[in-house]
Amino acid sequence: MGMTFYYRDHPEFKDFANHIKQSQNDLRLENMHNSVKELLDIMQTDMHKFQSIICMNAASKNLLIDYHDFPIFSYMSEKEFIDKINILPNENSRYIFYCLQQRYLYKGNELVDELDFLKKVQNLLIEQVFHSKGKLSGYLLSQLNESYLGGIISNLEQIKNSQNKDIT
Repeated sequence: MGMTFYYRDHPEFKDFANHIKQSQNDLRLENMHNSVKELLDIMQTDMHKFQSIICMNAASKNLLIDYHDFPIFSYMSEKEFIDKINILPNENSRYIFYCLQQRYLYKGNELVDELDFLKKVQNLLIEQVFHSKGKLSGYLLSQLNESYLGGIISNLEQIKNSQNKDIT
């Protein structure tokens, strides 16, 4: 049996909830370097846990680490991310990009700050594809871009553009 807040629409409750969320974000920012390293390590060792951490799903509610609505990737080095992807077997790399695709399905507005990171990852992928032209590894990397990353970036750019229109 869970607790219900009957006054959640009242300004006092909203202010309190915003204060808690801001405090959580401030704490996250203080520990960002360690958090990014931990997430990259999890990406390599436990992809399902990685998915639970970055995507909103039932399993993420039981984790102490949860970045489904926090732009953690905007604090990550795109080179470090790609280096980790390159170490993984192809099917694992595909799963990681699938997780990224799922991440932005419902939370794009909150995560649009990660767009620059994703574009830089895409540029690195394209560069690697160019250097691996004619090889299987180049083809597999191009598929990550075409099947996942290109669509993610396109969707986030549309969200960002609509946000900019709303401001003006």
